[in-house]
Amino acid sequence: MPLWVFAAVIIATLAITPYVRPVGAQGVASYGFITYVDITGTGAAVQVDTTAGHSCRYIQLVTPSTNSATLGRWGDSQISGTRGGTIAAGAGQFLPPLPALGSSEQRYDVTKLYVQMATGDKISVVCGQ
Repeated sequence: MPLWVFAAVIIATLAITPYVRPVGAQGVASYGFITYVDITGTGAAVQVDTTAGHSCRYIQLVTPSTNSATLGRWGDSQISGTRGGTIAAGAGQFLPPLPALGSSEQRYDVTKLYVQMATGDKISVVCGQ
């Protein structure tokens, strides 16, 4: 594997660390999905979920190919037109399941995930429980 690929994986892993929170040893008995209503862009950062305690094993973000802007952004509350991960029109971003730490399952805290799309553009979000 080229060194730059290894470095990119490490950087991506570090970039998602703020979104990770451990779940107690009780874990989750069964898995399901949370499907959100499409988020319509306002040109500003929009919080994906405001419900305290919502967390997911993985998250998928997808933008339709009909979006007018070339790029949308995803990340923490500080995302902007020049900050955060990018999502091209017609593409997506997958945040994979995280490995367990001991007996605790690691999960993404969805309340800390924000998206920024051009006004009128859309993004779909699904998360796996």
